[in-house]
Amino acid sequence: MIKNIALIFATEREASPFLSVLKNKKITKTPYAEFYEGNFINKKIIIAVSGVGKIKAALTTNALKEKFFINYIINIGYAGLLNKDITEKGGILIAIDAVQYDFDLSAVDNCPVGYQQDVDSVFLACDTNVIKLMKKSNFDVAFGRVASGDKFLSDKHDSDSLRSTFNADVCDMELASILFVSKLNQISVSSIKIISDVVGNEDNYYNTGNIIKKAIDITVFLLNNLD
Repeated sequence: MIKNIALIFATEREASPFLSVLKNKKITKTPYAEFYEGNFINKKIIIAVSGVGKIKAALTTNALKEKFFINYIINIGYAGLLNKDITEKGGILIAIDAVQYDFDLSAVDNCPVGYQQDVDSVFLACDTNVIKLMKKSNFDVAFGRVASGDKFLSDKHDSDSLRSTFNADVCDMELASILFVSKLNQISVSSIKIISDVVGNEDNYYNTGNIIKKAIDITVFLLNNLD
């Protein structure tokens, strides 16, 4: 049974709409992240703001396990769109899996880019139960693959490369790292990605206001159905 749940955001901006709903906040600050304990729709959870990038996300994920005994994580945050076929899906993508596209040992180990021996895989899977739950729901969302790396992508060449190499649908800077640490720590993970822009098209940014409200509704739905 799921008991201890955390939401991970990279930035205060992403977390702010959710923190405004959190009641009875207790804040723990560390050199790398901030942790807010409180009640979200009558459920005791932790909201973690990790900072941007894979290293900070990994540190935060490990701390959630060791300091707060978390056994379920929902990662929520902005992502750049790579697959334009999903633009009409309400601005939200539920992650099926993720890959660290900038983790490359192929020159020495003769393995695919993104392959990690610790988990024996290129692609790190999200919680399949949540994916099934969301597919049965009435929410208009897309489902797909996230490519994670420590680089803000804005070039069409990058977008085309991630599509052709990994068949990725969106990109971010945290999810694959969260999944990697969680897999080692036996933590289940699901992820709600808010599409903010189209990679390679500087003029195509989404109005994320309504999308964030929808992400909150999805989070409430998941919290009510996870356990």
